[in-house]
Amino acid sequence: ASAAPAFPNAGFAFADAHMAILEAAADDREAVARRAASLTQLAEAGSLGAGSVVPAICSAALAFADADYAGCARILEPVAREVVRIGGSGAQREMIEDMLLIALMRSGEAVKARALRDRRLHRRASPRDMRWLTQLAA
Repeated sequence: ASAAPAFPNAGFAFADAHMAILEAAADDREAVARRAASLTQLAEAGSLGAGSVVPAICSAALAFADADYAGCARILEPVAREVVRIGGSGAQREMIEDMLLIALMRSGEAVKARALRDRRLHRRASPRDMRWLTQLAA
């Protein structure tokens, strides 16, 4: 509620990605759909620097919130390497990678989840990723 007035309109990729995740988590489907539609129009017009990755994050966030983990993974996988286009720090962008990893795990895509987790562990050690390794092994 406090962030919505600050970012009422789509067009700032970093804020849009995070707003979509917040709106999806708060079950404000209408707000996410409105944001995604605006972002898609901007991307198609060539006036969204981050391109189609941001509308994809919006759609993936909705799928994740609906527990459609296979759908979330299907949306995020093709754009996962382009999340850097939204800006922000690596830790902030990792939140979106976390969404993909959890979606892969929950949708039964253990091979893909392990590959993603292994790439992450090669970047840096993570107790959370090691816990996820245990879950994947089970």
